Amino acid sequence: MALSADRSTLEKYDPAGYVEHVLATDSTQYFKGGLVAIDASTGRLIKCTQAGPAVRAVYVCQDNVLTGVSTTVQVEVKTGIFKFANGDTIVDADRGKPALIGAAGDDTVFKGGTIAADQVVGTIEGVDGASGVGGAGVWVKVYGTHGFTQVLAAAQTSGGT
Repeated sequence: MALSADRSTLEKYDPAGYVEHVLATDSTQYFKGGLVAIDASTGRLIKCTQAGPAVRAVYVCQDNVLTGVSTTVQVEVKTGIFKFANGDTIVDADRGKPALIGAAGDDTVFKGGTIAADQVVGTIEGVDGASGVGGAGVWVKVYGTHGFTQVLAAAQTSGGT
């Protein structure tokens, strides 16, 4: 579901991970731990949605910020390997496949659905069962601008990262 509060998003060490500051969208509430992206047409930070606009890069939000009208606020975002809720039947054999954001919102990832309509978040890196640290979930490599993100054509099975 879409976040209504900060989320404690677990993270694995990733030497390629980095932090950036991106200009926020006007009148938007950002939550720490949620998935965000740079809108390809405006260059501003937006919250990820299933059928959102084309984006240039996906990140995990590091701030809790409510922006105003004509905002000049820059939000801290991060790339790396993060754990999200398993909104599908993602299993360890799905490593390397794209992780998608589905209708459930910005704290859940999927592997199935209508791949042409769902936004690619990153690459599935592994799956933890209920006994894993923090419980069950899917580890996803979120690339930011170090890889490109695209909405895939229906026949494709892997992302552009």
